[in-house]
This record gives sequence, structure tokens and C-alpha cells, in this order.
Amino acid sequence: MKTKLSHDMSIKLANDLFEKSKINSNDTLYISSGYKTITISVPYNAPGKITENVFQVGGAGCSAGFDCFVYLIDCAGKFLLIDAGTNIGADKIKNNISQLGFNINDIDKIFITHGHYDHADGVSAFKKSCKAEVIIHEKDIDAVSGKNIEKTATQYLGDGSFHDFHPDIIVNDGYNFKVNNLKCDVVHLPGHTPGNSGILIEINGKKILFAGDILGWMSEKWQSNLSELEKSIHKIINLKPDFYATGHGWYEEEDLEYQFKRMVAMVEDKVVNLVLTKKHKLF
Repeated sequence: MKTKLSHDMSIKLANDLFEKSKINSNDTLYISSGYKTITISVPYNAPGKITENVFQVGGAGCSAGFDCFVYLIDCAGKFLLIDAGTNIGADKIKNNISQLGFNINDIDKIFITHGHYDHADGVSAFKKSCKAEVIIHEKDIDAVSGKNIEKTATQYLGDGSFHDFHPDIIVNDGYNFKVNNLKCDVVHLPGHTPGNSGILIEINGKKILFAGDILGWMSEKWQSNLSELEKSIHKIINLKPDFYATGHGWYEEEDLEYQFKRMVAMVEDKVVNLVLTKKHKLF
């Protein structure tokens, strides 16, 4: 069912989170609706393999403009999809999967990292095409089930509507499941949203973490929490992944140390808190 939220606000999608991050000439500075906002440019990747058994099949330039990065993991003939993008981008994501030589019907599970529009609006379109079980953390159920549409952030990321759904599997931190023989551990990483969660897998000794949105847009409307975010950042660092994939970018080897230091510095400097204080009134 498609739920509609009335709203009278239209602001440029951007984020004060990056106020003190590394800015270069390829980044874009916007002044919109009276708010100073910064958007960090993200590579517009074509669909394809990004590391062993892992493929990017969705994201800006890869599917629809507001889609998060959508990842497909090959589990020896069965597949795990990480996030589902938007309903608008779902057909393109499906086409990308087919063009890579895979069958949409072989998707066994869809793990939704959190309940925002750009990550979860496309679930209903996938449910029409395959029998995959949909998994999400219990603390983001209110967003995706239609109980609290503001928690989906569609009023900022979309057109004010959201295709709600009911997950097949509801999880907590430490829950694990298998797709064929690949073990997938759920890692609760709250902060951006109460239920933001990742999946930790290991392929041939390489630890791969799909973390959802860590340095994501913060707002009281979807119960962002700075202290929880700080704990989640340190949790990620302690996991020591070899490959780190977020909802809006992925990093490995030489990039990882910089990304982790950047996350810690931003929280310690209270940069993230800029979007949580009423003084700035971003939303």
C-alpha cells in the first residue's frame, strides 16, 4: 500500500554532517531555503562487481537518482540483496541484476538496513517479482509498516509517499541467518535511525561489513541519536572489516583508516550534532 504524507517543505538534499570533512573541487556547496548545506559527491558507478562475490546493482547513476547503493551478494547460486532502493528505481535494479547474468527469482533474502525511503521504498516492487524473505531490525518497523511515515524521511528524499510493507523476519543485534552456506551476522548500528543495522559476512577470509547509513542525515523526526552513533562508530572500528560498504559508498584497504578516523573526529567535534539542535532548524 502506498501511504501519502502531506508536506509543504522542499529543501535540497544535503547534509551538514560533512562540514569538517575533506572538501575538494568535485564537491558541491548549496545554499537552499536559507540553510547552509554541503553535499559530498559520490561516484556514479555502473552495475558490476566491487569485491569478491559482491556486486553493486543500484545507486545514483546506476538506477534511480535517490536510490541508496544496493548490493547483491552471490551465495553460491542463491542471493542476498542489501537494501532495495526506491520503488521508482526498482525496475532498473532488476534489469541490472539480469544484465549481470543473475536471476531475480534466485534472491533468497532482502536485508533492509533501515527504514528510509531511499533504502526501503522498493521492497514492495521486489516482493512482486520474487519470493525473497525481507529482514529488518525491530526498531525500524514503525517506519516501513506505515505506522509513522515521517520516520521514512520521504518528505525530504521522495515525494512524500512510501510503499509500506511488513517484513518476514524481524531481528535484533546478534541474530544470524544463512543464505545457502554463507553465514550472515546482524550488527545493530543505531544513531542515524534507531534500527539502522548492518550485515557482517566473511568470504575467503575477508570480512565484509554492510553498514547502512552511519554518517547519514540526522533528525529528531526519525529519532537520530548522537550518543548511539558514537557507540556504533566504535563498534565498526572494533570489528575491523576488510571491506566496508555503506548506503552511499564503499571503501577498502587504504580508504578504511581514513574513513574511520574521519567518523571519530566528526563525532568528537560534535559536527553531527549540528543537525540535531533546534538552533539550526534544518527540518
